[in-house]
Amino acid sequence: MSNSEKPKKSLDESVEAALLDADLFVKYKAPQRAIERLQEAVAHYPRSIVLREKLREVAISHEREDEAARQCLLLVNLYISRENFEAAHERLLEARHIDPRINIAPGLEAIRRARRPDLHHHATPPPPALIRRSATFAGDLSTISIFDAVQVIENSRLT
Repeated sequence: MSNSEKPKKSLDESVEAALLDADLFVKYKAPQRAIERLQEAVAHYPRSIVLREKLREVAISHEREDEAARQCLLLVNLYISRENFEAAHERLLEARHIDPRINIAPGLEAIRRARRPDLHHHATPPPPALIRRSATFAGDLSTISIFDAVQVIENSRLT
């Protein structure tokens, strides 16, 4: 066995041990300890979808809506990064169902951008800012009568 396979195996074993511990805590009516054990494992392996899904399940089944909604939102990010957009959408809707105060618009936008990166990268650049130039009139102002000035002002009001 090579060195690169050992850490992978210990990672899988650690995740499996945490899942087994959580199942035993739930079986023996200690859901708080199960949640704590899963949170501890998630702290070591924050990108583990299996651990977060189990934590979400335990939190929902034991009326810890705040933790369940939080895990749903974190799972959305993990699923998007792994391009599993259907699961991301499901978890986003589940988070909204658990806590109606959650705004899912940013999550839906993130899923849309991740699905269609070609639209995001080729967006038209904003038009360049218009540069206003100062104008200076030179010449004999006696050729402009008061009638011309009034006519210019009235025309500017009409447009």
